[in-house]
Amino acid sequence: MTAAAYDFYYATSEADAARAGKRTAISREANLRMSELRIRTLTHPATLPPEWAQNLWDVIIGAYLTDRLAPRKQADDRWIRHIKLALPVTDLSRWTDECRTLLSDLLQTATGDRWKLEFRQWRRTRPIDDTDLYQDDATTHADQVALFSGGLDSTAFAATAARRGANAILVSFSLQKLAAVIYSDIKRLSSGSRLRIVDKLPMEVNPLKGRKRRSLEPSSRSRGLLFIATAVYLAAAYRSPRAVGPENGQLAINPPLSPARMASCSTRSVHPWVLLGF
Repeated sequence: MTAAAYDFYYATSEADAARAGKRTAISREANLRMSELRIRTLTHPATLPPEWAQNLWDVIIGAYLTDRLAPRKQADDRWIRHIKLALPVTDLSRWTDECRTLLSDLLQTATGDRWKLEFRQWRRTRPIDDTDLYQDDATTHADQVALFSGGLDSTAFAATAARRGANAILVSFSLQKLAAVIYSDIKRLSSGSRLRIVDKLPMEVNPLKGRKRRSLEPSSRSRGLLFIATAVYLAAAYRSPRAVGPENGQLAINPPLSPARMASCSTRSVHPWVLLGF
């Protein structure tokens, strides 16, 4: 069997996209279904995080977009892909060969594909433009940032944090109706809690120009990595020393219960090795 091969270039602007050559140019602006204003104000009222956190978030967004824009059905086994991805960073000295290898291993573990990453110098001054909407006071600091899906594990964590009056940020990709009700009930557990939620995070993807929506890869195995990277991004903005992924221990390790559930067929996004790698 052969694997589908893809070669992507994550661009910082239209001018940068023109430098992609024969590679497929993708970008946050063109392929992430989220307004630039929402991206710039995601951490409001806290300031934007340091550039290392901005770079990490943007790199993982680039990998997530690539994952969604590279259909597996073109592989003979309809799964394994060979993916090349060129990514921009503002400080090349941070993104060493060791870092590239580790990130490639994380992506391979999450998606089951073979990744070859390339880092290049960012051509703009900052990944995300600053705004004047920020402030620096008690509302912009948090003790911890936690993933919140509205499932049993994250709900139990959030409820415990509320009872203790925790100063915490909950991160949710999209607060569905049930999760919104759950969050409302959690808030009532403690009037003294400084529990806040950030939702409607970047997850929806626009297909490449000239292609239909159904051309997107539906499996989105890298979604968990984007969830974690977003928590780190917000934790850096709110000066929080902890980013938490509440998860049942059995499901975090997620051992295969049959040969059909080996490798990336079982979710590994909060596996201890993945968290350690992050």
